[in-house]
Amino acid sequence: MLIMQLALPNLLALGSRGVWPDLLVLSAIIIALRGPDIHNNLLQGWFLGFFHDLTSLAPFGIYTLMLSVCVLLISGIRHWLYLQNILIFMFIAFVLSCLIELSVFTTMLFRGELEGGYFAPILVTIIFTATYNAALVPWLAPLVKQPQWKLL
Repeated sequence: MLIMQLALPNLLALGSRGVWPDLLVLSAIIIALRGPDIHNNLLQGWFLGFFHDLTSLAPFGIYTLMLSVCVLLISGIRHWLYLQNILIFMFIAFVLSCLIELSVFTTMLFRGELEGGYFAPILVTIIFTATYNAALVPWLAPLVKQPQWKLL
């Protein structure tokens, strides 16, 4: 997923704002829903976040922290989720994408890397990106419904 996200940004981009899906966030959601246990899920989420940090301009460590927390939360509640309904999976992808990108924006705002006047355009881009992530869920749903795998 990391290679796809780095190699195909122009093919995946939509609109003039350059909205593209965050494939690493979607990968973290799939890992959290399918992974065998919470420890392996957390480790894989940490690595996904670390690689996301290496390839983004956001403050280093924010994606590592956010993806790890999201994987931990989803792994903890996945037993109560009815994953046969695609709308639940889409809702999870939309909400987590919004939360992660809003936390990155807030961190950059408090560090003084952005000015407050950029809130509206960035919020629109965050919502479009989260919607794009949620729209990709029907193609990723079969990965969640297959038998679980083990890391080692």
